[in-house]
Amino acid sequence: MTNVYSEVVNKDYIQSILNSSVNLSSTDYKDLTHLKTYTIDDIDSAEIDDGVSIEYLDNSTKIWVHIASPAEYLSFEDPIDIEASLKAATCYLPESPEYMLPNDLVTKLLSLKPGRISAALSVSAEINSAGEIVSSNLYRTIIKPTIALTYEDADDILDLQPFEEKELIDLSILMGNRRSYRVSKGSINIEEEEGIFYFQDNVIKHKIKDVTRLRKLVSESMILFGYILADFSKTNKICIPFRVQNQQNISINTSKANNYIDKHICNFLIKNQLSKSYISLTPEAHTSLGLPAYVQATSPLRRYIDLLTHYQILNYLKGINQISEDLVLERIDLFNLRHKQVIQRFRSAKRQLCLNWLDQSEYKDWESVFLKWLNPSKNLALIYIPKLRIDLSCNFINSNNPTLGSRIVVSIKSIDTQKDSIMLKVL
Repeated sequence: MTNVYSEVVNKDYIQSILNSSVNLSSTDYKDLTHLKTYTIDDIDSAEIDDGVSIEYLDNSTKIWVHIASPAEYLSFEDPIDIEASLKAATCYLPESPEYMLPNDLVTKLLSLKPGRISAALSVSAEINSAGEIVSSNLYRTIIKPTIALTYEDADDILDLQPFEEKELIDLSILMGNRRSYRVSKGSINIEEEEGIFYFQDNVIKHKIKDVTRLRKLVSESMILFGYILADFSKTNKICIPFRVQNQQNISINTSKANNYIDKHICNFLIKNQLSKSYISLTPEAHTSLGLPAYVQATSPLRRYIDLLTHYQILNYLKGINQISEDLVLERIDLFNLRHKQVIQRFRSAKRQLCLNWLDQSEYKDWESVFLKWLNPSKNLALIYIPKLRIDLSCNFINSNNPTLGSRIVVSIKSIDTQKDSIMLKVL
């Protein structure tokens, strides 16, 4: 676990924040500690920054999405904020994550730990059976997470549907309705099973991450939060980094994608047609999400652009001056640069882990699907290995001029992790 900070952000400085006197009993906060609040994350996650609740009223039902609120304790341009802006995001390296915020601060104060009263930024929404938002609101809150579930635990609950966990079951139904509504507005679904390589007891392992109802519930809840914050900011002219995507119609028919291989090929084609999303101070549509406005704001413990949004929202709710547009643009430019570097490091580490696993595997022949040539003159191609659920860039020793969707069997002839290369022979 790596968490390197400058001499300014030392243990004494972090301790001073842990000892800070933020009055959570103030009337500035809406008290939601009575709600049964679920946090759902991977078992080894330290940055638990989101939770969900449901509130049954006399004539309606409210969905609540809660996000940890580090901006209640940190200030724009304080030493931790400056260093977080330089880090841009937590980098999840396989052997040791490099956290954006000091780990002690996250685990002892900011993370939404079960049984601990925490400051949060929460949105409420009433959603009808068609998935439309009837009403919504935004609050500074205090919450007390009740149950910390892993994805495996929560999936079991949704499968067995015990009455004791009616709240989670109802949340899943309502979020399913909301998801269907977004699809009717043009949302594009490219979720699919994904192969993951990871360390366990110093051994590289492989697993397949499924797209379960629970993961859809969490994803939809986060999208709901981002939309409500964006709509609130648009209405109140709050200067935040909106996430925008202007997309033309996608001409891919996914109706015949009846298995995961066909689904992956369809998704590959869709991704190639999707325009890139970008950050803008002007609220515009995010068409592939089926939303008129959107902002990423659900990971302020691990992604700086989300923390920046939280500063602005809290400043508005407190009635104090917002960060100037020039400074927001400056931080956006820095984030775009540094976040790209974080992604490159993560992808490089992920690639190395994959090559090492393949090198150590007793299996050398793999059924594959050809996706595209990356550099035909060097026989550099991109293939999909269905059994592992991964894309792999590789060099062919030989080829039969495969085209998109061609089923091929490849044999690993050599792997050089230092040169980041893998040579395959088409059988």
